[in-house]
Amino acid sequence: MKRLLIGIAALALFAGAAFAQVGSPNPIIPGGGGGGSGDVAGPSSSRDNVIVRFDSTTGKIIQETNLTCSDVSGVTTTISTITPAATTGATVAGQALAISASPAVASTDTAGAAAGGSVTITAGAAARNTSGDANGGNIRLVPGAGIGSGLVGFVGVGSSAPTVPFDVITTTPPGGVVARFKATNDLIVEMNSGASHDSAIRWLHGANSWLTGILETSFAATSAEDFSFYDYNGTGGTRFIIRDTTGFVNIISGAQYGFSSSASAADVAPDTGLGRSSAGVVKVTDGSTGIRGFLGGGTAVASATALPLPTGRVIHVTGTTNIDSITSTNFQSGVCIMLIFDDILTVADGSNLKLTAAFVTTADDTLSLCYDGTNFYEQGRSIN
Repeated sequence: MKRLLIGIAALALFAGAAFAQVGSPNPIIPGGGGGGSGDVAGPSSSRDNVIVRFDSTTGKIIQETNLTCSDVSGVTTTISTITPAATTGATVAGQALAISASPAVASTDTAGAAAGGSVTITAGAAARNTSGDANGGNIRLVPGAGIGSGLVGFVGVGSSAPTVPFDVITTTPPGGVVARFKATNDLIVEMNSGASHDSAIRWLHGANSWLTGILETSFAATSAEDFSFYDYNGTGGTRFIIRDTTGFVNIISGAQYGFSSSASAADVAPDTGLGRSSAGVVKVTDGSTGIRGFLGGGTAVASATALPLPTGRVIHVTGTTNIDSITSTNFQSGVCIMLIFDDILTVADGSNLKLTAAFVTTADDTLSLCYDGTNFYEQGRSIN
């Protein structure tokens, strides 16, 4: 009995020594009786933090990789390729790191197809106890810094090397879509280069509300989008077009905004427009060169037998030359003007002037006229 107690005490001492460091960062745990024979071999030395992999298929030989895993300390663990050793002579480029999923494997005796493996990178979720707010972990793509006149590296999606800071490369985009950023079911941003467009950006809000920017060299009008932008060079000249399904709004070259009532043909000329007449003066047009009205006063004009074309809604007339007519080049029905006379002259009732009678002016007198496409009709006069 005495011997049995001594044996139990010795066993307890051995167990206590073996597990004394279980709670420490580097516990010593006795072997669990695995089936290994202890004949796994490796190199005679290794580099710190290098990840190990098997060599050949025996399961008994290990070797280094070119990957390192940082020590488990702090809040960040870094896996990276090994920095090349310093050399004399040629500079050595950094080691590339590629992460890839496996391709699918086709059956040898059954028809069918399978998708390739996906790559998923997941940042950590936030957590809390009872209360508090915190963001989830970020996923960042950080290009390498350039040196000298070299650029920061680019970020690319596709099978080719990126050539711009963020490059999405595909030759056969599904539905013509090159890239899509989707926040919710109500908001999509697409960068599109399909067969019918040279390039495009499209924003979607709601099921049937589109806002599209398209750089066009040709145009085939459709009602597929409710609201679109086009840079269009058609028979009507270069235009930037805001388009919806009920009509075009054409921003035309020549500092004029034009409006069209057609949504079915690209080259329908706008029939209404707004443009700059002169500093501070807006003209209402027929969408082209025709003038239908002015907003704002124009610059003064000198009196003449044929008064020069008015430049605004309210203008001063200088000089004493009598007026027999008013130039109406590009004027269309609807233009109304008021003339303020700075001196004494006579405005005739004749030619394209339809007055109640000839008007002999004095300084500060006014004459209001409206044009019907042929003649200027008197609306009123004041003796001031």
